[in-house]
Formats: sequence, C-alpha cells, structure tokens
Amino acid sequence: MNEISTRGRRAAGTSALAARALELIASGRATSRAQLAELLDAAASSVSVAVAQLVEHGLVAEEGTQSSTGGRPRKVLRLGGQDEFAVAADLGGRHARVGVVLPGGELRDVSTVPLVIADGPQAALSRLAATLDELVERHGRSRLRGVGLSLPGPVDTATGRVVQPSRMPGWNRFPVESWLRERFAVPAV
Repeated sequence: MNEISTRGRRAAGTSALAARALELIASGRATSRAQLAELLDAAASSVSVAVAQLVEHGLVAEEGTQSSTGGRPRKVLRLGGQDEFAVAADLGGRHARVGVVLPGGELRDVSTVPLVIADGPQAALSRLAATLDELVERHGRSRLRGVGLSLPGPVDTATGRVVQPSRMPGWNRFPVESWLRERFAVPAV
C-alpha cells in the first residue's frame, strides 16, 4: 500500500514520492510543483499526482500563484489545509504559554495563563484543556487538526508518557498523549 510517512508512521493512500515532496515543502525548499519536479528528479505528471494526494489528505494546500519563467503562473504550495490549525501549550512549573498554530508554523492568540503543574496531571490538564477549548471555539472546532504540549520533564515519545519527572509530582507514567487525544478527538503530541 502506498503511504506518506509521518513521524515513523504512514498515512494510507499516498506514495513515497508524496512523502518526499511533503518533506521538501515542509523544509521550505520547494513551493511549487516545478520546484518539486526538479528537486525530486521526477516527471511533472508524477509530481502532480503526489501533490494531489497530499492535498486530498489535507497535508498540503494550494494558494495564490507565483510568476513563472514561461507558461502559466505556478500555484504556491504550503503545509496544511486552508483554514486548519492546532492548539499548543508550553507548560512551566506555575504557568502555561498557549496559542494557536497555523499551517506553516505561524502563531496566533498566544498568551500566558496560570497553571500549577504540582497539582498533578488530572487537575492541571483539565484546567489547561478548558483554556485550549476557548481557543478552539474561537477558531472553529471543525478545523482543529491537532494538539501539542511541551512539558518540563522527560517524556517517552513512543508511549506519550511522562517518565520520572523531578519537578512534576504525580505525573510519572501519566499517559499525556492519549489523555489529550481522547479529550480533543484529534492527534496529539
């Protein structure tokens, strides 16, 4: 089955060429099909199929045009769908910095809110989720595509669990990733 690689996993229904194209778009090295064809040393028709797969999965969006050296103007490719977003938070010992992340990495509605991590994961994450919910509602729940969280302690990225944190009482082995994924019904990291 053809798939796109995403953090060691692959999205069904896409090609290896699409995965390589996604990497080039994400890195900023390519913003058009013509650039992708050149960098990938692939036929324009193959690149067009790969880009269509990325667009279909909502991983890439086309917007506007850029001038061309000949022929019709090129559509500009960027990460994500047109109106999609993620919410993210960076937790400290007594606060959380929260915001909305747009396709391409632009941050919006960034603020710092009080949050005591020593209250434990259930209490702290519940308060954080309420704050993130406000952002989600403001930007449109149907366009939410993910939740990201940075913690002040070690995390086993394979399991999404906090591992022996020195400054986070009650958090050891807590399944943060699955808690967020279940709470928001979108992918979480």
